[in-house]
Amino acid sequence: MKNNNLNILGWNINQRCGKSKNHELPKLISEEILSRNVDIFILTEFYLVKNYQSFIDEMEKNNYLIKYSDHKGISNEVLIGVKKHLINDEFSFKDFSKFQCNLLPDFIHVTLGDLNIIGARIKIGSNLKTQESMDKDFLERENQLKTIVNYTSKLDGRILGLGDFNNGRYKDGDSINSYPGVARQYYSYPLILKYFNDYGIEVHTPKELCSWKDQWNNHYKLDHIFAKDIIISDIKYDWDFTKRDDYKKTVGYPDHAILIAEIAF
Repeated sequence: MKNNNLNILGWNINQRCGKSKNHELPKLISEEILSRNVDIFILTEFYLVKNYQSFIDEMEKNNYLIKYSDHKGISNEVLIGVKKHLINDEFSFKDFSKFQCNLLPDFIHVTLGDLNIIGARIKIGSNLKTQESMDKDFLERENQLKTIVNYTSKLDGRILGLGDFNNGRYKDGDSINSYPGVARQYYSYPLILKYFNDYGIEVHTPKELCSWKDQWNNHYKLDHIFAKDIIISDIKYDWDFTKRDDYKKTVGYPDHAILIAEIAF
């Protein structure tokens, strides 16, 4: 793939496997993506709801090639859209949904020449009401992170990954040792930085706002870009979609900010 300047987008669209089977993808999801005219987009917590095929058809009609994982309805999916003019004979797609284990996050991999595009989401447990259950779940999140890092570090070529890492609260100045006695001692944003940086992969996170639940002061920066041999610029969390008249705070409507950036290579 030749050197390019591209616009990218990542978004957790909150379909919540098992809770949104009777829902439909809100029209605002496709409208927000198309209004930005991005070259590559990645959706986490995508799910095969009633109108998922209509969504894919609309994206394809607007010149995107769409690929998504397929867990046959038992898990959230990850979807990647790539502008068709970027596709060449060196395109490939890998879906890992046939491998069911606690070490595997929601994860797919598309290759465009020497560019590896990865969509990922660290899965979380349910009924996390005790310290013991939280500790166990965060240890499993760490194992999922190791899976992503181990896989990604072995790839040839450039790396562009976007995803929801479910890393818990974080504030500037925190380190791996900032969370004694809580579940984040096992898995945290500083740990994500370390694991990727050990392999020369950079993690990029917007400085302003937060990415989940509340855009201001809750310290939840969960959505990140990880990249190698790629220049990342103008990265930000965008919450403007919540100002729409048709937006609702409910399952099936996005509850994460849109992560957008420009890349160059």
